[in-house]
Amino acid sequence: MVGWVRLWQDMPTDPKWRVIARKSDQPVTAVISVFAMMLVNASANAGERGILAGWVNEDVAAALDIGEADVAAIFEAMQGKVLDGYRLTGWERRQPSREDDSLMRVRRHREKKKRSVTPGNAPDSDSDSDSEEGEGEKSANSTLSLADAIVEWNAMAAKAGVPVVKSLTERRRELFYQRAAEHGEGAVLNAIAAVGQSEFCRGKNERSWRADFTFMLQPENFVKLIEGGFGPSLQQGNEKSLSKEPETRAELERAIEMNLRYDNPKTVEKYRRMLDAVCS
Repeated sequence: MVGWVRLWQDMPTDPKWRVIARKSDQPVTAVISVFAMMLVNASANAGERGILAGWVNEDVAAALDIGEADVAAIFEAMQGKVLDGYRLTGWERRQPSREDDSLMRVRRHREKKKRSVTPGNAPDSDSDSDSEEGEGEKSANSTLSLADAIVEWNAMAAKAGVPVVKSLTERRRELFYQRAAEHGEGAVLNAIAAVGQSEFCRGKNERSWRADFTFMLQPENFVKLIEGGFGPSLQQGNEKSLSKEPETRAELERAIEMNLRYDNPKTVEKYRRMLDAVCS
């Protein structure tokens, strides 16, 4: 399993890096690079996340192609700013106590809503225990944050061969919140999955063009995706299934994988029985 570590949005321009750069007589780029290595190191500490484990200036210098003495100077200059010995001082405030798993958060939220029935359909007054600093702002009608959506898109894109999200523009941000407010978080997940299922969106078209994140969020494209207009896609609703009933072994295996991803046990069981029949 690949571990994750979070960055705050103004991290690259945080003024403390210039202070550390002056104290260590090193460029800001080197300071930020060393800090990034520290974040990764502290995140991977199985004993206690947030504390550097096995930190060796020589190894870091080799990885960043800078001098060992330069890394040591940056390390010392960071004391009292972002380090207390080998502990990253802002870790507890900026990092979650567990690995980030957007799908599990969505599932837990759904289960909580099922268990919490309030009189007169009043909104649940309990705060969402899964909400954490840095998780990402959510639209009014959605439990899915933009950060979650990008994680989902990039996971799909890596498998489907479509462009991953490398930069977040204001236009993309605006489009995401518009679609999430109009259709809900389930539709956003469906649209992402639909791109991965669509041969047209994956490049099997006259221009070998491939859909990107902005294309998915365009109003007309979004509706077309969730309705299956670009080819095989997931249907809306709690019980998600492939728009075309799978028949071959490959189609059934893909259907099982997709429905496992969206926590549809009844559909998974149905397709497993069909798969057993095909393989027997």
